[in-house]
Amino acid sequence: MTFDLDFFAVLESLPAVVYTLDLDGRFTYLNAFACDVFGYDRADRGGFLGRSFMDVLGEGTMASAVEAIRHRVEQPYDRQTFRIEVKRKDGGVVAMEAHSGPVWRDGRMVGRVGVCRPLDDEGAVESGPSHRSSADGLQDERMRIARGLRDAIAQVVFGVTPERDANEAFLVDVKRATRVDLARRLSLDDVDVDILQHVARGASNQEIGSAVHLSSAAVKDRIRRLMTRLGARRRAELAAHALRLGLA
Repeated sequence: MTFDLDFFAVLESLPAVVYTLDLDGRFTYLNAFACDVFGYDRADRGGFLGRSFMDVLGEGTMASAVEAIRHRVEQPYDRQTFRIEVKRKDGGVVAMEAHSGPVWRDGRMVGRVGVCRPLDDEGAVESGPSHRSSADGLQDERMRIARGLRDAIAQVVFGVTPERDANEAFLVDVKRATRVDLARRLSLDDVDVDILQHVARGASNQEIGSAVHLSSAAVKDRIRRLMTRLGARRRAELAAHALRLGLA
């Protein structure tokens, strides 16, 4: 496998709670965003490993969680979508929509993988902790990817990749969606992202202008604004920031 580190980097930056459980319902993996949602420092993540999934649930959704577990026992190969409330460190709860499916290794089920997104007060999936998108198409894409993550993440977590080509294509899909989310949070449009990608490849203003259908002067102005927005003082530093953020 040549893409593990990139895959886990996406997991750690994904604006969704991702977890895996063993067959006894104990956490075997929890991504960094989960700590943010649950109100814990990311350094505390290890404390969740080995704990029961039921330990983090609010009393209001215990019944639905038990029903989901009952269904899982009766139909272990099914994929499920259900709503839960998770207890925060400060005593509050956060409502979430969970997508769960089986984890396979060597032809047998060894656990479960889940992807959760926080819900707002009206029961709609939030786009993130600091930004809510009104674009239904973007949200649909996020949830499609979340469902795919439910099925694909555990293969990497458990060191199993039976469909390498499919996983690599999926990784590209996840990276693209993550890049779209980040660009929106930074108030960058599609042209800004295109320019950053060309800058990272070392293209001149004239070459960039031809590619994005702008004058060299307009490209120069855009680059100046992008440097300010991303905190870069030089063009090379802008390229480095774009690469580090996954925008190029």
